[in-house]
Amino acid sequence: MLKRWLTVPVMIVAALVSGCAVFATGKAATRLEEWGATQTDFPGARVVRHEWKMGTTGAAVHHSVGSYSEARRFAEVVREAVAKVKPPKSSRFVGRVDWPVVGGRTSFEFTAQGDVDETLWQVADAALPAGATMRRLGWGEVNDKARTQRTDRNLTMLEYDSPDLLATAKDAPAPDGVRTVVRTVGGAWLGPFVAHEVAPRARSLESFGAERLSLKGEHLVVLDPADLPAAATELGGHAWGLSSENGLSLDVGPGLDPPLELLAWVIGTDGGYSLRYSSHQFEVGTRMDSPGCGHFLAEAPDPGRPFKLSCPTQGARIFVEGSQAAMRTLYPAAEAATGAGATFASLSPGRLNVNLDHERPETWSRVTAALRAIGWEGEWEVNLQGRIARHLTFRSTADGQAKGVERDRRASDEYKAEVERLVDAWNASATT
Repeated sequence: MLKRWLTVPVMIVAALVSGCAVFATGKAATRLEEWGATQTDFPGARVVRHEWKMGTTGAAVHHSVGSYSEARRFAEVVREAVAKVKPPKSSRFVGRVDWPVVGGRTSFEFTAQGDVDETLWQVADAALPAGATMRRLGWGEVNDKARTQRTDRNLTMLEYDSPDLLATAKDAPAPDGVRTVVRTVGGAWLGPFVAHEVAPRARSLESFGAERLSLKGEHLVVLDPADLPAAATELGGHAWGLSSENGLSLDVGPGLDPPLELLAWVIGTDGGYSLRYSSHQFEVGTRMDSPGCGHFLAEAPDPGRPFKLSCPTQGARIFVEGSQAAMRTLYPAAEAATGAGATFASLSPGRLNVNLDHERPETWSRVTAALRAIGWEGEWEVNLQGRIARHLTFRSTADGQAKGVERDRRASDEYKAEVERLVDAWNASATT
């Protein structure tokens, strides 16, 4: 209790500090706007205020110049102006300047609250790689769209526009400390990736056949689902997310072992099943018009690892999880339970989770009998759900009564009464 009361003043102080910082940032941005309206060093420069939820978070000064030397002078003027308005350290005040370079233009966003890394200035003024027409350093047009799960978000953004994405990617320099994106305006993009990965990835895509893919950052849409196993094999030297238009998706890359034999079987069923595989998920699903989970468990090759099987039925949902051998036992029980009246059944070795139809309590005994038919060894966790009692949990043997029933003492009388009815329904089907 003491800890809870101590937390309140800490939260109040944090909110006040945050509010003060936002207020100070707003004042600094206003002063910078006033400077921008009166300064004569760079006519036409624009001050753009940045805001988010609570208020102003910073500001940027934008301008176009004719040369690298003018860009450097612009940066010095902006840093001096920002130093005079004295923004708090928690704010973000930047300059953004563009100028012509060999092959096109560069737009460089630099911090105005401290010194800029000289290496970044060298990257900004270098000739563009093959095919590129524009370089953005420190910011990007696709930064908010691209998934960045495999790249450090703290690295500086380096982005190229190019009508020939792979040619630019293969020729892009690989400076330390940046993550690189190459994009075709309004279309495909590659990245963001740590800079030294970009060229090898582009070469592997070219070898596989970029025309067979749609490039979406670190995600590749395989245009023909039949190409997915080959794409997973040939592109697996790097981390990619692969998918097709018919509900198949898998992650590939070092350390991953996608179930390619099962994937090929699913593809061969002509869209009757979906498959999703990643480092934290492996799930197969069926459609209402597919041959069904029974057919899948009887015919599909065993991937040799646990996964989740989703089986929609008329008026109910079934999920079974575990090894394929375990699911061959669990699925018939789940199918029998939903056939007897359960509206939801999620079964895995050691755990049963079933939603009973509160409008048809006469079905409850048939549902519990169907579950007991699994005949498991020892005690499993059982979770029964009714209309109000959504989290009734206990343990039971396959033929025994409920043990260790978890009851909420603060629950309503109606809730407690339903818990008793659910427990009674389970115990009524016990034989020991």
